[in-house]
Amino acid sequence: LRRGRPVAQLYGIGGAWRTKFDVKEIFGSKSKAAGVTAAEAHQYFSVGPPLIMYAADLKALAPVWARATKEVIKVEKDILSDM
Repeated sequence: LRRGRPVAQLYGIGGAWRTKFDVKEIFGSKSKAAGVTAAEAHQYFSVGPPLIMYAADLKALAPVWARATKEVIKVEKDILSDM
């Protein structure tokens, strides 16, 4: 654990978020998320709670997460949508 590198529980949800949602629309075309391939999403971002991170990282992440969650829920209302 270090600043900017939180740790999280591995889930078997894969990289579906990469193809299921319009990532460029939600985060912008210049976002790092827009450049993540489906394979990278599956390998590195198939995670969810519990999460462990520095408070400063959470403070920076929370507003982005809240905005993205609103957009994601417009497409998918599943209980895992916020992950």
